[in-house]
Amino acid sequence: MFKFKSHTPTTSTIARLLKDPRIEFAFQKLERLSEELMCEHITVCQIPAPTFYESQRARYFYQRFSELGLLDSKIDLAGNVTACWPNPASNYVCLSAHLDTVFPDTTNCEVKKTGNRYFAPGISDNAAGLVGLLAIAKILVEVNLVPQIPFLFVATVGEEGIGDLKGVKYLFQKSEYKDSIKYFISFDGPGIERITHRALGSKRYKITFNGSGGHSWGDFGIVNPIHALGRAISKMANYQVPQHPASSYNIGIIEGGSSINSIAEQAYMQVDLRSVSASELSKLENHLLLSVKQALIEENLASKYSDSQLELQIEVIGERPSGELPTTSYLLQTAITTTSAFGVNPYLDCSSTDANIPISLGLEAITLGAGGSCGGCHTLSEWYEEKDRAKSLKRTLLLLLALAGLN
Repeated sequence: MFKFKSHTPTTSTIARLLKDPRIEFAFQKLERLSEELMCEHITVCQIPAPTFYESQRARYFYQRFSELGLLDSKIDLAGNVTACWPNPASNYVCLSAHLDTVFPDTTNCEVKKTGNRYFAPGISDNAAGLVGLLAIAKILVEVNLVPQIPFLFVATVGEEGIGDLKGVKYLFQKSEYKDSIKYFISFDGPGIERITHRALGSKRYKITFNGSGGHSWGDFGIVNPIHALGRAISKMANYQVPQHPASSYNIGIIEGGSSINSIAEQAYMQVDLRSVSASELSKLENHLLLSVKQALIEENLASKYSDSQLELQIEVIGERPSGELPTTSYLLQTAITTTSAFGVNPYLDCSSTDANIPISLGLEAITLGAGGSCGGCHTLSEWYEEKDRAKSLKRTLLLLLALAGLN
């Protein structure tokens, strides 16, 4: 494994790259790609890719990596799509973007344009990042920019929701590249100012109450899983999270019961806990577990005429590690310098992305936006506008070449 080194790149290094005629030519080509990239963007967005069901979109990226001229394109055992430029090697600078969306495969992902905005579920998160991945690959090959350290391109699976970072976990824990990635950069959504260097930790639970069930009139008074779920939710909703360190909880899914006049046999909820602090996340977790256990006791005691008792099932369905890339790291300092070179004032951010895994392993990793602006992310009204896409892609190309060196 690589460990971060602490020194700041000189502005002269960036200035020298900016004056290289090959870089100037690459930037010109990026400026002319707007229409082509938007067509690719629409195509990618309209390929369904729910978490755990990304195979159709993965096959498209396997084909596109090969068509663009990347080498050794393959789909690994987790479902990630990988390829390299200009050749396979023992060390890589990695650029990635996640394939999956939060929407089920029944969602209509047809892209519609209103004014300068393109509307469709997933148009921003993460079709924008995926198109950025293809654009960088296209320019590197067409301009024949040959780095001293080869580039690894990865389209990952399982980044969203209960995917639990499946793809990037496999990349760094089991894949053939697990010990070969020196720097890791993830494209996630639009924008250019944001540089995510802090990994937001999270814990996700499925909480299930099981009972005997019965008729709403004839069996009234027996234990009710939905009532117990309500008790637990009420206790959780009363928890006061601190402003600092920033933390959150969300009950995203609740299900149970079969009809209005039936006492449910089962009810469950899925809970998302997050914090920038490992200790605060632990407090949130303890409160959740205490709440559901108290709810179980209260419902069993309240239903004194019941011949049966509720049972509680607690299942961890996701865990994302936290961590932070030091501000003195070479990758972060280079990202700040290259972003500033385009007249943009970057800001440092904390979020839950594919970069969580390498950051937690002590490796140099960040997440960037792939340009443009957006709204309504993770909703059916999600939109994307192509503002500053070329600038963001030029920034990323410059960053990659500053990290890898240019032959």
